[in-house]
Amino acid sequence: MKKLLLSAITALAFLFGFASCSGDLHDAQIIDLTGYCIIGSVLESGWEPNGKAPLVYNEADGTYSVTVTGTGSGQNSKGDTGDAIAIIQIGDTGWGTAYRLAQPKSDGDSANVFKSDDVLKDGETQKVYQGQSGDCMIISGAEEGDKINIKVKPSTTYIEVTVSIEKGSAPALPQPFYFPETMYLRGVNGEWNPTVGNCLSKNSKDALTGEVTYQVDLVCTDEGANEFGVVNDSSSWTTKYVGATITVDGEAQKLTLNEGNNNKIEGLKKDATYRFLVKTTPNGDVYASIKTICKLTVTAVEVKGHAPNTMIYVNGAIAGWAAWPFEAWGKGSPDKDYYATTDENGNAVINVSSKGWTTVLAPGEEYELGEFQVVDAVGNEPGKQVENDPDHQIIVGKDDPVAWKVEDNANLKLVITVDDLESNSATAEFVKAE
Repeated sequence: MKKLLLSAITALAFLFGFASCSGDLHDAQIIDLTGYCIIGSVLESGWEPNGKAPLVYNEADGTYSVTVTGTGSGQNSKGDTGDAIAIIQIGDTGWGTAYRLAQPKSDGDSANVFKSDDVLKDGETQKVYQGQSGDCMIISGAEEGDKINIKVKPSTTYIEVTVSIEKGSAPALPQPFYFPETMYLRGVNGEWNPTVGNCLSKNSKDALTGEVTYQVDLVCTDEGANEFGVVNDSSSWTTKYVGATITVDGEAQKLTLNEGNNNKIEGLKKDATYRFLVKTTPNGDVYASIKTICKLTVTAVEVKGHAPNTMIYVNGAIAGWAAWPFEAWGKGSPDKDYYATTDENGNAVINVSSKGWTTVLAPGEEYELGEFQVVDAVGNEPGKQVENDPDHQIIVGKDDPVAWKVEDNANLKLVITVDDLESNSATAEFVKAE
């Protein structure tokens, strides 16, 4: 009797549910892009999801919009050029919320499987789906200085992206001055010959100012060797920037082309690590500064109190979220160096010293862990992890910041202690590696 009564009530509720919705159950929800932003080559901060170009909601038509300035410096794996972008939730360094792929292979395919047909053309609308792999969107025809208007209309399963390009409407960006030949810090540590170690090979450009900054990190082996020049590889120093006195951790000083004595350095200390910065301006001026830095390298991850005899996988922001093994993401074979199997006490140490988890900071700054995860392999099979499964996932550093105050160069071990395995709660800390 109870079953009959329950069935009747259920049938009535179902009937009235249809009537009240006029045939529309409203099960599917429109994608909410609140808190999303544009990242990519159109921003000075590049691919960092910091919200510098947030999507603005237009209540009148339910769309979102943002305007950015083109650089023309993007390219996808097919060779399409323009500006590379993605749409992502602010703060999502793991790219789990990223919209960057254009067309699914078929209507019935999973939302994680796509082909790389992802070019956005001026005035056209493209469907874009959420996914972890594949190329980012390329705004075809965008060049440096163009104004790019991006309009996003969400639906229940994808977003529609429309771009309009206003040619040359943005202010012209200053043209950077790059050294026309390879330059070296000749004289530092008493090394007057051009070498790989003192070569100014690494540089970055500020798109807004046009300034180019070259950098070299060196350990001081001789504090008495306090002279140098920014010089080409010629034995006769045919191109040299000299003539300044530079104080460690002081202001940048202007160098002179082919006139004056060698640059002098004040404040060097033996065994300290320094970052030499050489900056050029669009009008050809050259400045140099020297900053004290410390290199912190995470060489191991130790997990304590996990389930015994369990295969675990570690990854996080400090690792660049590299090589996740989830089968659904189509990443192929997972990186074996991120794996370990716990012992009978649930403890394991994973050696990551070969992975280059190194950060450079100034003394007094704090090295922050960011979000970090320990995920156990389902059935102890590599590559069988379940994506975003709280039953198989321990997260630290996201809501409980973990930091190390920088004092000197150091190798660190990240120690994660499981407090309650049933709820997967844990604490983390950095300690100096032995």
